[in-house]
Amino acid sequence: MYTAVYNVTVTDVTLNAVQATISGAKSAANVLQTSFIRAGLFSINTTTAAVAPTVVSATPSIGTIINAQGGVGGFNIAVAYDQVMNTTVAPVITFSRVIGATLTPASGSWDVTGKIYTAVYNVGLANVTDNAVQVTISGALNAADVSQTSFTRSGLFAIGTTAATVPTPTAPSVVSATPSAATITNAQGGASGFSIAVAYNQTMDTAFTPSITFSPGVSSTLTFASGSWNAGHTTYTAVYNVAVATVADNAVQVTVSGGKNIAGLPQTSFVQNGVFAINTTVVSATPTVVSVTSSVATITSAQAGSAQTGGATFSITVAYDQPMDSNSTPLISFSPDVSSTLSPAFGSWNFNGTTYTTVYNVADTVVSVGGVQATVSGAKGPSGNLQTPFTQNNLFAINMTPAAPPSVNEAEPDIAVITNSQAGANGFYIRAIYNRVMDAAVKPAITFSPDVSGVLTFAAGSWDAGHTVYTAYYNVTLATVTDNAVQATISGAKSAGGVLQTPFVQNSMFGISTTGPSPNISVTQNNGISPINPFYFGESFVPTVSGPMTQLNVPGISQLTVLSSTVSSTNVTVKIFQGGIDGQTGSDTYGLPTGALLYSQNATLSLGDNDIFLTTPPSLTAGQMYVWQLVFNNSIIEVYAPLATNNPYAAGDILGAPGIGRDLNFQVYV
Repeated sequence: MYTAVYNVTVTDVTLNAVQATISGAKSAANVLQTSFIRAGLFSINTTTAAVAPTVVSATPSIGTIINAQGGVGGFNIAVAYDQVMNTTVAPVITFSRVIGATLTPASGSWDVTGKIYTAVYNVGLANVTDNAVQVTISGALNAADVSQTSFTRSGLFAIGTTAATVPTPTAPSVVSATPSAATITNAQGGASGFSIAVAYNQTMDTAFTPSITFSPGVSSTLTFASGSWNAGHTTYTAVYNVAVATVADNAVQVTVSGGKNIAGLPQTSFVQNGVFAINTTVVSATPTVVSVTSSVATITSAQAGSAQTGGATFSITVAYDQPMDSNSTPLISFSPDVSSTLSPAFGSWNFNGTTYTTVYNVADTVVSVGGVQATVSGAKGPSGNLQTPFTQNNLFAINMTPAAPPSVNEAEPDIAVITNSQAGANGFYIRAIYNRVMDAAVKPAITFSPDVSGVLTFAAGSWDAGHTVYTAYYNVTLATVTDNAVQATISGAKSAGGVLQTPFVQNSMFGISTTGPSPNISVTQNNGISPINPFYFGESFVPTVSGPMTQLNVPGISQLTVLSSTVSSTNVTVKIFQGGIDGQTGSDTYGLPTGALLYSQNATLSLGDNDIFLTTPPSLTAGQMYVWQLVFNNSIIEVYAPLATNNPYAAGDILGAPGIGRDLNFQVYV
């Protein structure tokens, strides 16, 4: 198994379905992996906005403090937060009444997660009765140093003590030492394979780590890995790495010493015989296969699909008599050859390296084979010993009949009638729900009758994580259209096994009732066609209303020439500036915007009419002058565009057309 760890930068990002592609690895035999694609593997929802941490809970060690809690560290409050906190800053805990006669702070500490802070108090014995002590918690910071939201809880605990002499602190003692496994075997081999939990009879000082020793010595088997206290500081857990050596000991004695309570008193030494046993063996013999099993006895069309897209449901599991080298991979071959049906997708070892599972892609082809024999070889044991080859007769059969084509169970639009309210990018979608897992690499085609291309243009489409639901998004252009019954046809998708879907037709899927907008600025009188050959061109304009600029139309492009070659379209950058043009109109100069850039986006300039929708419309103010500009991203482009003379703004203000002294046709929608 390979684990990739990433640093996470917090930015304003929302992505609901991130697709991951994994490629490039090689097997121990130097064979390149099959590329793996998983759609919708995870989502991202981050924001740069500071989120103040909040207290999830405040938990007292006991509901009512009585004389039994008197003494050092007799009471504590555990404060849990909703996020990781700055552990160098302790929260401030205050009470609704002066209770210094009962509680005085002793210590405080964060747990290993950085989310729980435990405040420990010494308990004095006085005549105090309070049935509902209110607690307020403030002052803590999260890992980004954002202050917590203040937290108040009424009646968190009660006090019912009488005046008495506080008991003299006593030395702590160990209540129990509990191993994670009664007998350490080869199964525990590896990092953090074994632990011992030491429980004390009172709250301990976490600055002092108890010493744990063994008799007889077990250093050939156990090496200390880490240790930690629980939230109440009463249990210490020591974790050990386990080396597999030839060791047999039925009764390992454990001695615990060195711990101190919060009063600073050292613990009483603790000795317990027979806490655990060790029975491990170095495996040097040739590893052998114990069993080979298949996920189904007979492969049918129900198993067809690609593992990369979640469709395959066939696998073979090989069990060994010992932990294996996880860097080696068993090779599985079949007789007769079934490569027309099965191709390896990926494989993995279980956690202790005794079982390897290979998952296969299953082709949806017509095949009938009985009694398939599988031979397993090539894996290595921990000492590098090659396994004994193993053959399993009659492991599985194949009975693939032609699979029924997938079909759409239901197709639903996001709204019954498209109106002007849906205008803009991704303003409308259709969701197609299929009756089986589909091939995410193949997207269905959706067509409409009558033609609605004047209103709808395809924007994007995606499959859900299970590859059974496809959603197509459309940009909505406002035009004067009324149609109460638009028919939709969905076709072209394939199942995970590669079978083409049955076309789906739905009459009257949705209606359209839209009216075309009127441009706020319209310069359209045609006075012929003229070539422009700059890096950019554009015009100034003054809107008569305030609002977002949603659309720029540049109509009538009759020719585009790049390096003497005629093209049908070219990439451009649309820019909107505040202010006018510097007025340079000589044959060797090009006018430039004089104001600040308000907006920029990529677009395509094509032959004919160009309706460019601004995905994040900039806000314009009536009466102010602005400039639109198209910047060519490739090279100097020769553009043949219709001219106009009725631009109500300064004559000769065209960008990038020196010597023309005339204006372009264009429309601006605000």
